[in-house]
Amino acid sequence: MRSRVVKITILGIGSLSMMAIILWLVDQGILHLPCFFYQTTGMYCPGCGMTRAILTFLHGEYQTAFYDNALLYFLLPFFFFYGVCFIFQYVKDGKLLLLQELYPKKMIFIGLIVVVLFGILRNCSPFSFLRPI
Repeated sequence: MRSRVVKITILGIGSLSMMAIILWLVDQGILHLPCFFYQTTGMYCPGCGMTRAILTFLHGEYQTAFYDNALLYFLLPFFFFYGVCFIFQYVKDGKLLLLQELYPKKMIFIGLIVVVLFGILRNCSPFSFLRPI
């Protein structure tokens, strides 16, 4: 069990460090992550504005993060809960927890429907408030 704690700690620190470096590079304007879906179709995908939303969220600008991509507030609890359960299960049993083992298939399907609907609605005029600012 001790070796699993060390492994998950190293993996966690490495992953968070890489994310922090990438977000810092984006925040400084050194790295630009374009949306290929938007560049190709001219329409917003469900993820358009997510990098900005994460950055503004981390800066404590929660309302701006919502306007950058409201989907962030749907996905954060979902992935946070999964991450905590994944770590707990790995440390406890050494087992890698798959998404479908934690969430029922219906819940995953509903989540995918929400993401797809969000992507469709944000491209419709009455829902232009869902577009990234």
